[in-house]
Amino acid sequence: MIGLISAIEVALLIIMLTGSLITLRFRDKFLSSYPKLRRFYDFVLLFMITFVAVELINIDYLLFKHFTQMLNEFISNLLMLMGSVLFVTGYVGLVHSLITRYKAIPLVMEFKEKNVNTTVSPGVYFYSNLEEAYSAFLNLLRSNYAGLVISRKHPEFIKKNLNITKIPILWITKVDSNVSIYPTRLPYFLHILVEFINKEDKEKAILIDGFEYLVIENGFDAVFKFLTTLKDHAILNNSVVIVPISKDVHTEKEISLLKREFNFI
Repeated sequence: MIGLISAIEVALLIIMLTGSLITLRFRDKFLSSYPKLRRFYDFVLLFMITFVAVELINIDYLLFKHFTQMLNEFISNLLMLMGSVLFVTGYVGLVHSLITRYKAIPLVMEFKEKNVNTTVSPGVYFYSNLEEAYSAFLNLLRSNYAGLVISRKHPEFIKKNLNITKIPILWITKVDSNVSIYPTRLPYFLHILVEFINKEDKEKAILIDGFEYLVIENGFDAVFKFLTTLKDHAILNNSVVIVPISKDVHTEKEISLLKREFNFI
């Protein structure tokens, strides 16, 4: 019986030690995509390390093998308590992060009355001129489209330059804030956009100002696939996506692919 218990403890030790090493190995990669979950990830990692320490004590391994049984049990219980506190704290942090960060984007009209009668076929439109892109987006807002801006530029800059105050603005950045969206999180990026597009039977206009930055962070192919999926959702839900682009920083092949798939102005 004692032999069986020892075998189980050794097996648990090997499993948790392997898990701890794997968790530690992929920590940087995970946090680069999910920076808001740093605390949760680190607390789980500490819990796993604490569990390994407890198992080392339980099988009288290494330095602990000469301690008395009472001292071993005391240290084991203390470490397990610490590990449990770390795990619970990390879990609470995860739930709080999910509740406060991943909020649905509301449908907001910038203008109360319809000032312009703009008719644009749904889809993705690339503009080689930034000012023309801004102007086209504002015309859609004046036509009572619900608006959303996702930009590499700070929200205050966008508000000032477009003279808007009501519609939601997300900032593409690696700096953590209430309005930020991490540049390498394209799946989440797509999720919030599709969720916004699918809301109600209402025309929507989305300005994505930061195409080159997204390409730098994710690669052209990943961003191209991201936009093709977004285009399909936009067409199905009567939405217009405007993307300013600097043609001179892209290859001829890239521009050719974009022109084949999207509208160019």
